[in-house]
Amino acid sequence: MKRYFILLAMLFIAVASYAEKPANYVEATQEAYSASDPLMLEGYFTGDTFSGQIELMTGNSIPGSNDPKRITIVVTNPVLSSYHWEISGSGVSRFVTDAHLCEVYFRTGGGRSFTATLSGPLASTGQQVTKVFGFY
Repeated sequence: MKRYFILLAMLFIAVASYAEKPANYVEATQEAYSASDPLMLEGYFTGDTFSGQIELMTGNSIPGSNDPKRITIVVTNPVLSSYHWEISGSGVSRFVTDAHLCEVYFRTGGGRSFTATLSGPLASTGQQVTKVFGFY
């Protein structure tokens, strides 16, 4: 019985090692990103109504019961040679960008959910890449 359990465990490891991910596969947390992933954009966001910095992930929950008037998104390991930000959301009044930093301002009484799309060429290869971050 012990031998069958070991063989089953080895088979599971072999299958998991060689399993291919679909082309649209996205990891949920930064810890899961591979170091060789060109889209490994580490960073944080902060707001004017909550303290501290919150790790930037694919899906980001804006904390607190107070609605922020501004959210600042910062990429701390810039892997792109230039940055192009696009922000969409019904409550967004405007956004300001400066390379790997983006400040999003909200309308009074508007929603706080938005999508931040960051694109640009990789510094290493020049390949054009896009990363989408959701805030809710």
